[in-house]
Amino acid sequence: MGLQEKKWKRAIEDQYVVEFKQDVQALLGNEMDVTVDWDSFSSTNEIMFVPTYGLDRVKNAVRELANDPDAKEEIISQIKTLHLKNLSDNAEESKNMQIGDGVFTLAVGFGGNHACVFNDLAIREYLENNL
Repeated sequence: MGLQEKKWKRAIEDQYVVEFKQDVQALLGNEMDVTVDWDSFSSTNEIMFVPTYGLDRVKNAVRELANDPDAKEEIISQIKTLHLKNLSDNAEESKNMQIGDGVFTLAVGFGGNHACVFNDLAIREYLENNL
């Protein structure tokens, strides 16, 4: 990882992840940790989309679900960590979401086009159907 990638990584961890955690805490009244598989990223063009394609979209889905007490309860009990992973090969077909062992994993092609990521609605629907 070069200097530019390290700068982006630090900015995301120091600003965007902190904001995500604060916002989710306010929405749920409960903490959600964030981990990022930084080794899956190979360029700034991928890293720079973590806030929008990952953190913001998950936060928007959680915001919608937090209005439903049952959904909110399930999120709190089943998701302790959001884990983000970049897919560089065949991302459009390989993108996926998974909940297991307290972790909600979002694996998408952060550096790809819109077909390589999930929108807010798809994330919300996945959570509704899998919690």
